[in-house]
Amino acid sequence: MTIKEIAKKANVSIASVSLALNNKAGIGDETRERIIRIANECGYKPYKRKNTDALSGNIRFIKYSDSGLIVDRSKEHISEIIDSVESELRNRGMNLLLTTFITKDNFEDIFDLVDDSSIDGIVFLGTELCDDVCKRLLDIKIPMVVIDNYAPTYNINCIQANNKEIVIDAIKYLRDTGHKTVGYLRSKIDVSCFLERSQGFREGLQLCNLPYFPGMEFKVTPTMFNSFNELTSVFMDTPLLPSAFFCDNDMIAIGAMKALGKLGYKVPKDVSIIGFGDIPYATYFDPPLTTMHVDVAEIAKLSVQLLMNYVNKEINTVTKVQTSARLVIRKSTR
Repeated sequence: MTIKEIAKKANVSIASVSLALNNKAGIGDETRERIIRIANECGYKPYKRKNTDALSGNIRFIKYSDSGLIVDRSKEHISEIIDSVESELRNRGMNLLLTTFITKDNFEDIFDLVDDSSIDGIVFLGTELCDDVCKRLLDIKIPMVVIDNYAPTYNINCIQANNKEIVIDAIKYLRDTGHKTVGYLRSKIDVSCFLERSQGFREGLQLCNLPYFPGMEFKVTPTMFNSFNELTSVFMDTPLLPSAFFCDNDMIAIGAMKALGKLGYKVPKDVSIIGFGDIPYATYFDPPLTTMHVDVAEIAKLSVQLLMNYVNKEINTVTKVQTSARLVIRKSTR
């Protein structure tokens, strides 16, 4: 018998079952009693440590996917995060449990996975987190740190790159290299990191006294193949291109360079391209991509350090951290 089955039998959410069985606040007494009664009748026996102060030594890494177009298509990026988290945990004598894939539709399964007596904490990859799911994360009562989402209006511990400030730095670089017209190749998937980059683009133009041209902003799918196809059509129908494009991620940037090349444009002679992220392929593309390097390994390391502070009860207030990036100048800008 699982808590999911108990929830179905009691006609309540899995979150409510978790709260009742772990004697947490957040549900009414009548509901709590009904859940406990059903659990007892069904012979549910949650795992309990002999010493409640002892740690299990287990941390679970959870990936969340909504559209799937970002998390599913960023395997190298995700692997680097997971490897870095696992390495930092291993240095501390901790175990990383099997990575789990959660979506909005099966989100309540998370409560079966994070029984607070069998794991010590959660590292949650929140790139595609939406507002509704952020609210539901508040029902998780064990230590947790969210990576790649700032969740500014929620009391959730978070670590991510400072998207807005990083984009502003990219625009300043383009201004300093003489560009007067800067276009924007932005993601059509409106997750928080891309929305923050959009804010950074507008603010960067204002700070640099550069004009904003709505006709030079194009929304595309944030994958290499799709952005290539979409931008080939867009550029074909656009008679005058800006001298440079900022791109929401490196995959869009590489798709853009491929599209420009197909149409006879030279990068960076005709159009400069700057990306965001510094994926491994950025170095090997022709021309190699100028981009903003985000230290994914450092973010993962910080997430474990912060999580263990909560696990060890060294801090109990919500912490939100934003990291910087560094400009990597290659051959796609002039």
